[in-house]
Amino acid sequence: GGRVIEGEKDLGDLVKRHHDVIVAVPAAYCSTFSQMLPTQDESLFEDMVFAQIEKRGLAEAAGRRVPFDFHVVEKNEGRTLLSVDVLSTDLPEHWCLAAAAAYFPSARLLNSPVESDIIIWREHGRLTMVVSVHGRITGTIQLSASEQVDAALAQEVNLLSLSFQADGSVGENPRLVLLGDFSQDDRAEFEKSLVMAAEYHQVPGPRLEADAADHMEELLPLPVKDGRKRKQRANKRNAVLMAVFVLYVAIGAGFWIYAQRTKQNIESLEQQVEVNRPEVRKIEEAARRWQELTPAFDLKRYPLVQLNEVTRLMPPTGVLIREFETKGTTVRIHGQARDAQIAFQFEEDLESSDFLKQYQWNMPQPKVNKNNTATFEIHGELNYAKSE
Repeated sequence: GGRVIEGEKDLGDLVKRHHDVIVAVPAAYCSTFSQMLPTQDESLFEDMVFAQIEKRGLAEAAGRRVPFDFHVVEKNEGRTLLSVDVLSTDLPEHWCLAAAAAYFPSARLLNSPVESDIIIWREHGRLTMVVSVHGRITGTIQLSASEQVDAALAQEVNLLSLSFQADGSVGENPRLVLLGDFSQDDRAEFEKSLVMAAEYHQVPGPRLEADAADHMEELLPLPVKDGRKRKQRANKRNAVLMAVFVLYVAIGAGFWIYAQRTKQNIESLEQQVEVNRPEVRKIEEAARRWQELTPAFDLKRYPLVQLNEVTRLMPPTGVLIREFETKGTTVRIHGQARDAQIAFQFEEDLESSDFLKQYQWNMPQPKVNKNNTATFEIHGELNYAKSE
């Protein structure tokens, strides 16, 4: 937003402190050109644009992975005029910042104080020209190797203006604006050979185009894209390992608690047998009768057995159970999924399980978090619970 100005610092250091940084790529490292397509079918745009990129020799080094983007300038009579950006594979490595929010051509960040068809400004010791139609950028080009405004530059601008008018990249009777500080003598020499009127303004602060949010990741350099993919895979792997660890700890803790309680019960019974020896025979008879009644107990109602079946139905990745509660005729599962779709799929797997079909399952709409993960809670109730 132009609120902070810092210089003579490493770009990486700036981005570490400001995670909303947008890198403005100079024209020397980003080609922008116009392309007229004989269709308005947006599903064809990408392939047709890439064919033009290959034709211009801009994809020879990187192949299909070359970062490129395109913007619709106007649609008319079944045709579409596009403005295409192609990031150079020669972009310096120290400009490839993994934490940067986006990369845009510097021309798309220009904030001209007046509506113009052609803008010229100084950039990295060169004069750069951007042309537009109806305020939408159609192309950029670096002008002569010098940054001087003189008669030679005027001739170059005249020729380029005619060329851009011929291919529709700029409207008729274009309006020219120069941004920056230029001396009166340079202006006079420049305007003598110029075939159009020129205006001069100071360089304003940057701005983003209205549809910038839809293009934030299109021009990310390949090292940045690859680095983010590696980080995502690492985060996913760590999440899976953590989920497996928690699951094993939970199961181990459950078995340990169960074993400790069983041991305590056995010790208590042994003490009672010793103290109440005359009653031992009655207890043994009662134990025999309990064994006869064992088939009457439903194994599927045991919490650990249910938990084991639920964890078996979990997908390999994407679901983390934080709470599991079975109480009376109900079961409650609280957890987190990578997205809402995976949560609904998990609930459907519970419904289709033969082991858990005695329950009626339902899940309210999961809560979607800021990072697109979904927090869910699944409830199960015995089919005959209400009738009881």
